[in-house]
Amino acid sequence: MNEEEKRQFEEYLRDRLSITSDVTIHNYLSAVEHFFTHFKKVSERNVYRFLKQHRNYLYLSAMKHYLKFKGIDIDLEKARIKKAKQPLPYTFDLDDFVECVKNIQIDAKEVRVKDVKWLILMGIHTGCRRKELFNLKGKDLDKQEMVVYVRRKGGRVDKIKLGKFFKEFFDFVFNEKGILDEEYVFFTDCKSRKSAYVYYRKLIDKSNLPHKYKWMLKRTHNWRRAVAMFILEKTRDVFKVKEILGHVNIQTSMIYIQEWMREKAREEGWSIIEDKINIDEMVEYLRKRTEEEEDDIDERELLQL
Repeated sequence: MNEEEKRQFEEYLRDRLSITSDVTIHNYLSAVEHFFTHFKKVSERNVYRFLKQHRNYLYLSAMKHYLKFKGIDIDLEKARIKKAKQPLPYTFDLDDFVECVKNIQIDAKEVRVKDVKWLILMGIHTGCRRKELFNLKGKDLDKQEMVVYVRRKGGRVDKIKLGKFFKEFFDFVFNEKGILDEEYVFFTDCKSRKSAYVYYRKLIDKSNLPHKYKWMLKRTHNWRRAVAMFILEKTRDVFKVKEILGHVNIQTSMIYIQEWMREKAREEGWSIIEDKINIDEMVEYLRKRTEEEEDDIDERELLQL
């Protein structure tokens, strides 16, 4: 793809397709150039191979526009990128998190281990998002009133009352670590909040917990889901979920209602089946039937011989 062809393709994107974003145009040009670093000729086989190697909607869209620009008729429906099926998420209770905090063992400094434990406990007590927790500073904690001020999305600040159990947390932060007003509460020595989160995940990987619970703790949104499910189980009130999780729109909180109702439907449906059907008898019946079918097949094979 020479400079003249590149200029013409850019004009085509701007004039014919009315694409005004310089970033989008630059990405399309880069994607097409990337194609020509792999293949010299535009053919159906080469395009399919290229899109199979680069499963990204940017490459698919760039090649579609380029083929229209050159007047080449290639059906890209066959190369449509399918999203990978995500496994069904585990459903966790608050008790799971508490048990993890009690049993977790990490080969690291004691201060780091306490950072991990108190971060998890703060998360399941307040339902805060990851950024809200990692961005907590010394000035956001009030030791006398046992209160934490959480900076939510959009600049809103929520005042959350902590229980007596968190008296040890305040002693750890202000007496043991000596946190100042402008210092971060968790993983203070890390250069950035992103590096603090990466370090937190590495510590969880080094722990003695099973894989299932490592995944539960590394994906910090799991404790927000657990808090939401606990509140719905106790109160059946979606507005309490909205206030505790800090949602601006009630529709966001309704997502947790749907998850909770789906989970309850599964449990109730399975209990109805268990009441009506004896699972052990069914398994034994299917096993005997399979053995009889195998015997019939053996007899037919003998007769054929």
